[in-house]
Amino acid sequence: MFITDLERRAARQLSLEKPWLYDPKPLAECPVCAERIKHGVAVCRSCGAILDREKAAQYGLGTPKRTRRDRLDASPESDGAGKPEQEAAKEPVAEAKQ
Repeated sequence: MFITDLERRAARQLSLEKPWLYDPKPLAECPVCAERIKHGVAVCRSCGAILDREKAAQYGLGTPKRTRRDRLDASPESDGAGKPEQEAAKEPVAEAKQ
């Protein structure tokens, strides 16, 4: 049996109890971008705002991503004192010429 949208809307308006009449789950709004999202989500899919920190941490979404520069600054100082790779590679060559 195929129920058209018109029949579905008419049954809802007339408050008829039909087994094929269902109400979609209500959606919440993201507090940052006002996008309509499902209840209980950890991160907004449109703006990336963390809505539930515990759930986001459970899935590994709550920690900020480290950039390449952060990794270089945190690395041991034996490879050029935290300088970018190009500068660290040029430095020994400059010393050898002198």
